[in-house]
Amino acid sequence: MEFDYVLLFGPIERKPLAHFLITGHTGFKGAWLTLLLKARGHEVSGLALDPLPRSLYSLANLKT
Repeated sequence: MEFDYVLLFGPIERKPLAHFLITGHTGFKGAWLTLLLKARGHEVSGLALDPLPRSLYSLANLKT
């Protein structure tokens, strides 16, 4: 007999797989890397200059 643990105990809280520090995460390549890592369940922090108003970082509404 299989049980659905989500229904029995509520949502399962998952920890991030890994934590990455990306330098230049507001640039074109850094923004794509940030999107990819977040989509795969990782935690991301970044160190960079302020993003330009219409950059990928701003348009994708990334906050690290």
